[in-house]
Amino acid sequence: MRFFQEATIALYNLFSVIFIFHFMGKIIDSMLLKKYLNAAGISFFIYFTISFLFHKYNSLFTLGDVLASFLILIPCIFYFWEILQTPKIQDLAHEPAFWISTALLFYESTYIPITIATSYLHWLNVHYAANVIYSITNFISILGN
Repeated sequence: MRFFQEATIALYNLFSVIFIFHFMGKIIDSMLLKKYLNAAGISFFIYFTISFLFHKYNSLFTLGDVLASFLILIPCIFYFWEILQTPKIQDLAHEPAFWISTALLFYESTYIPITIATSYLHWLNVHYAANVIYSITNFISILGN
């Protein structure tokens, strides 16, 4: 049963990254960044496959989750850079891509330190504190969805 839970979480993470890369590829104009998204997506898929086949999910996928977050942060930052470089004035309040990129940037930039902190607490054998922090972030994620 545990394997199916881990596999479900892992596949959700993989398809989330692929979906976000696809979305960011549609809203970003830079061809260089689109090539980055393709290369990063393929690299992450290879990393994901090797990690899932040869390692225990709980031990290695924290690194994979943090790596995915960094990979997602880069196109979000470049999206804002493209907006700032555009000479025309845009009505960003009515632009869904702006709000989605803002939410991704905020979520991923807060997810990285929380994931590292909970992993560190588990490493110190302070499992209760790590589980409380993890539960709070999951609750906030559910409210956000």
